[in-house]
Amino acid sequence: MTLAEIVVAVCEHFQGVESGWNGPRRVPDTPYRNMAHWINAFAWAHQLTGDSRFLERVAELASQLISAEARPHGYAIWMLPNHPMPGNGLIGQAWALEALLTASKVLNEPHYHAVATEIFHQHRFCAEQGLWHVLNPDGSIGRVHQTLNQQVWLAAMGAQLHEPEARAKVERFLEQLPGHIHLLPNGLLGMRIRSDREVRFTERARRLWREWKQRVRAKLNPDRVKPFFGYYETSVGYHAFAMYGMAMLKQGYPSHAVWNHPLIQSAVRYTFSEAHKKALRHNPFAMGYNPSGFEVPFILEAFGALSAEALRTESLWWVREQVKRHYNAQTCRFDRNTPDSATLTPRVYEAWRIPAPLWHEPL
Repeated sequence: MTLAEIVVAVCEHFQGVESGWNGPRRVPDTPYRNMAHWINAFAWAHQLTGDSRFLERVAELASQLISAEARPHGYAIWMLPNHPMPGNGLIGQAWALEALLTASKVLNEPHYHAVATEIFHQHRFCAEQGLWHVLNPDGSIGRVHQTLNQQVWLAAMGAQLHEPEARAKVERFLEQLPGHIHLLPNGLLGMRIRSDREVRFTERARRLWREWKQRVRAKLNPDRVKPFFGYYETSVGYHAFAMYGMAMLKQGYPSHAVWNHPLIQSAVRYTFSEAHKKALRHNPFAMGYNPSGFEVPFILEAFGALSAEALRTESLWWVREQVKRHYNAQTCRFDRNTPDSATLTPRVYEAWRIPAPLWHEPL
């Protein structure tokens, strides 16, 4: 069994787009988030096989992703029903843009690129901070988003637009990036944007507030209590996801000085460390929701962190670990040891960016 064979099998056993649950957070999604992931998965399967059925799936889903149902007011795509941030912050839109750019390329349809460009620029950019505000489906503008990985991923999509105004914003983001990184002592990327207020104080206050709300809700309605996750726990689970976004940015700006910054170099080293592997063993977000095993090999390749042979060995360890923990050869889905198989299954597409020779290595 190879990664390429798994991707094709997953796409051949597609039975329709399922709405996920935003992983361990148990927040219901609309179908459009996973629809975006499936577009990328089908495009990869078409590249591997040349089978026109997969390209037809890309066309079908891409048209739905920009439909009036998905984008009812002509602004952000609707990602979370009954939620105060219905576009799922910046990341929901970044995933949609990623899929639209893929569809534009493989279908040779410039319209999808144009829609992606429009949505990107509808996000208000704070030039002073080098950060983006949230865009809602109704066109209203929210606050500057304070989660690092979401800012990084939206910047990565802007870089792929290859358009002057977008590139100017991304370059400003990269200039400011070191000042926004909250790095924990071992090289782990903190989830939050580092602001003028001390991060540790802010997170302690946030934790105490959430714990109090959890206790109140548990007494009032125990069936509706959502799980609470601490800052370190979520930071571990999203480290590779954030670094994957940086790896995409590095592809677009390979010579930018920011990549030599000590904070980023430390984060790269943590990515393939034994400490990271150990921390992921029981993390609720990594592997079973964020497919770290498919993310880390791309990060290592993009940052040139290892020799060629060490890169191959380390990358195969990560891919095999992801498959071993979560892939089910009977169902051809990633439905083992996961709270959200509807989302984890199409996220196999994230392995598309790892070095192509690894696609065909025995697992």
